[in-house]
Amino acid sequence: MSALTQKSIEMFFEEYAITDQEKKACLLPLITPLIYNYNMDIVKLEQEQDPYKQKQLHTSLVELTKKIKEIMEEASC
Repeated sequence: MSALTQKSIEMFFEEYAITDQEKKACLLPLITPLIYNYNMDIVKLEQEQDPYKQKQLHTSLVELTKKIKEIMEEASC
């Protein structure tokens, strides 16, 4: 598994090269819950000892990352 770390909302904006303040304001309510869940899953993954649960959390993180990417790239803001 790749090393996943917590990210701030601003880090996601930087990752997707979003600098326009109006676009950020539009995206914020769409991605905030997803980024919160992403970061909570990172915390759980860091604490989890069971390999099966670790794999489940990793899968959840991959899915959340895909959803965030989709919103960042396709949102009509």
